[in-house]
Amino acid sequence: MPARGRVDRCGRGLALGLGLGLGLGLGFALAAPDALAAQSVKVSVPLAALEEAVRRDSLDPVAHYNVAMGYWSKRRLDEAAAELHRALELDSQFAAAYLALAMVPFARPDDYWRRLAKRHSAVDSLASESERAYRRAFLIDPMVDLRMLAMTSRPYLLDLDDFRTFGLLYADYRRARLQLHEGRYEQAFQALDGLTRKFKVDRSIDSVPAALAWNHALAAMHSGRDSLAIRDLESLLGREQRRAAGDSLQWQPLAANEYRYVLACLRARVGDAAGAVGLLHAVLGEDVGHYMAQVQLARIYEARGAWPEAVAARRRAVETNPEDPSLRLELGITLAASGDFATADSLLGELAETHGRDFRVWYALGEVRLRRGRAAEGRAALERFLAMAPGRLTEQIALVRRQLGGP
Repeated sequence: MPARGRVDRCGRGLALGLGLGLGLGLGFALAAPDALAAQSVKVSVPLAALEEAVRRDSLDPVAHYNVAMGYWSKRRLDEAAAELHRALELDSQFAAAYLALAMVPFARPDDYWRRLAKRHSAVDSLASESERAYRRAFLIDPMVDLRMLAMTSRPYLLDLDDFRTFGLLYADYRRARLQLHEGRYEQAFQALDGLTRKFKVDRSIDSVPAALAWNHALAAMHSGRDSLAIRDLESLLGREQRRAAGDSLQWQPLAANEYRYVLACLRARVGDAAGAVGLLHAVLGEDVGHYMAQVQLARIYEARGAWPEAVAARRRAVETNPEDPSLRLELGITLAASGDFATADSLLGELAETHGRDFRVWYALGEVRLRRGRAAEGRAALERFLAMAPGRLTEQIALVRRQLGGP
């Protein structure tokens, strides 16, 4: 089934309206599949209808994601990958699209892999590209919908712990992992938790294989057991730190700083802002270019109403990754929320000139200019929003029309 808009990112959700008018969320262009079954994509909408939707709303990343799922269901994987790339061109923070891209190679037929296997460098390059997309998805949204991972029965390069570690339990592990990837999170947690107990030595989570601990953490996160997920991630972080120091050769799903970042997101989600801030600063101490750590710091400061700190973090995120227009959009919105409408107006005006295909920019700019008393320019920007907004945003479109005095 096609994707629907979603705003429930880990730590994300600063309202685009900022109390200025609408309550559009910065994440409303994100998508999560409604129904994916293992080894296939179940799409209830005809492909022709999805293609028509993307022609009608060509600037909507969700429409491109949906038609990608339609192509995938027909095994037209090259077209699916192209549409996923178009979705990311329109929304560079679209975690579900990155996760889908990571899975595209593993949906390829066996003969594709046999041909590729003759060129080891091609396999290595494909694996590296897939791994980058996988990691990017979790950095953008640690709570990204996992159902894309059920798209193929091929063992993922990203989840190949030593099979001998699991021994006779590997079939149980793979079945539990499939439940997780199909979105049956409670069932998956119960199964993975049972396997975890079998591997524990002296009641220590550190004795559980890394792949099992990672999937157990994901199942815990998605089933509302954040404290258990935090325990798993702390164990994985410690192991990766020891591995990096040369004490272990065990493969890890993520690197130490990535575990630290996901752990910070979870700490923030359970209300431990101080713990999250400390971890995020540790992330930046290891990697000053980790722009998503700055984004998460900004969200924590925004929730506290600490606007100078939030603006500073948003600025550092932009400086670290100046090619990402979504970071400038978020900076403009934070500036407006802090009361600095003049600077927000200037930044959003420049963004409208360079990235005018993003309908969210026009909405933010319109609201800011109305607040500054620039009524004609504000109305013009909102009218641009109406001309570009995807048809699926029926409530938001109706609200803007009423705001402009229309029917």
